[in-house]
Amino acid sequence: MNPAEPDPQTPTSPIAFVAVEGLHGKLDYHVSVLGAASPKTAAPLFAVNEERLALLYGSNGTGKTTLLRMLFDALSPSDDRGHRTSLARVRFRRFEIGFANGDSVRYERSDAVAGGFLATAKVSGEDHVWEWDPEREAGSTYFEFTGEFGRTFRIGEPPPGKAGFLRALEHFDVNPVFLTDSRVLVSDVVQPGNSVGEPIYNAIAQSARTVDQLVQKERNEDVRDALTRVRDYLRQIVFAAAQRGSERTDTIYADVAEAIVEHASRVGRRRKDTIPNLRVRVEELGMRATAFTRFALIPEPPAAALIEALDKAQPGVGPVLRDVLTPYLDGLSQRMDELQPGLNAMAGYVDAVSTFLTPKLFDFRLATGAQIVDSVTGERLDPAGLSSGEKQILVLFSDVVALRERTRLFIIDEPELSLNPEWQRQLMPALLQSTDGTPMQLVAATHSIEIMAKYRERLRQLA
Repeated sequence: MNPAEPDPQTPTSPIAFVAVEGLHGKLDYHVSVLGAASPKTAAPLFAVNEERLALLYGSNGTGKTTLLRMLFDALSPSDDRGHRTSLARVRFRRFEIGFANGDSVRYERSDAVAGGFLATAKVSGEDHVWEWDPEREAGSTYFEFTGEFGRTFRIGEPPPGKAGFLRALEHFDVNPVFLTDSRVLVSDVVQPGNSVGEPIYNAIAQSARTVDQLVQKERNEDVRDALTRVRDYLRQIVFAAAQRGSERTDTIYADVAEAIVEHASRVGRRRKDTIPNLRVRVEELGMRATAFTRFALIPEPPAAALIEALDKAQPGVGPVLRDVLTPYLDGLSQRMDELQPGLNAMAGYVDAVSTFLTPKLFDFRLATGAQIVDSVTGERLDPAGLSSGEKQILVLFSDVVALRERTRLFIIDEPELSLNPEWQRQLMPALLQSTDGTPMQLVAATHSIEIMAKYRERLRQLA
């Protein structure tokens, strides 16, 4: 029986622990990701708090990077990116990932060797087992592809249990993202770019005369790719919200006409508090709109002109002003409600990057994307001209924001690379802040004293 498809209304369960036995033939670890104080429920984590963060640290050779890579490959469902092959190259006896609701993914062998394994995904108490053998996979005559009109075609018979296991990984809906120590971003939800795409890599290599030039070109491509991803993501959520908000705005004039007709036929006492209450609402909406106009998400509403008109109005016209203005104010309020998630993502992104790029000025507009300006000369700067640390910050936060709704696990190997001690101290708080409102968990391996000192309760020692 196949696992049920994930219910979009059901909260996804966070990862509770990662365990490995016989890593490299000698190491055993049980890493608590949520922590002992966390409730073992299926509830997601939506907060700027330490519970969404786990830090691995230990001496060189303790397997931190290997463990991160195994975590990434073990939860990635794609069957054409070498995830199972990557796991097969690692010596281990058992590798398991447990979710807070009791679901799990497990890979195991009879001994701590490299090669095939038994893969088991447990969903709601039901096991989906796939015996993965590299030789059998290499000689498989089974093919699956999508043809015209989205139809799926299959040739041959799939290995027993394969389809159910991969569907179970899709059911977990983790879609992990891994930023390696060489600053290559890998994930099933990201199209291969210059760092992993051979055609682009070869083109760069042919035009580079030295290794330094090659590395520099790759890093500049990484920056451009990340800026494109975050721009596309922010445009998508803002345009979708603007379309929903405009549906209410389009009805304003009809509402105004209806309100005038109703007012003309209404009989009752004049309410002296109508204009003051209306003035308060205009002020509140005007203040709220400031955050949206900062990023040109909405035109600046005429709050000052409306307040001036209300101050001049006689109490007797209060009811008609209320009836006429209420549809407009309701439409403005609803439009901002729809745009609020996009504003939060955009403001979090700009504020996080700005924390690090001082004294440069960083901003973002939907029409032009990210902009970096020299605060002294006013000159607009090319991201390719930034320092290595600045580029890393720009890439990291652009990708974290761009993928905040597509992944529940962002894995980072040595996030402190190229960052000075002050930036290292600021990094994790800023990452948590920029992913506020999402269930994204952050797992990182670090040697940074600055990072570890700030998050002692989130340290997981590998020894």
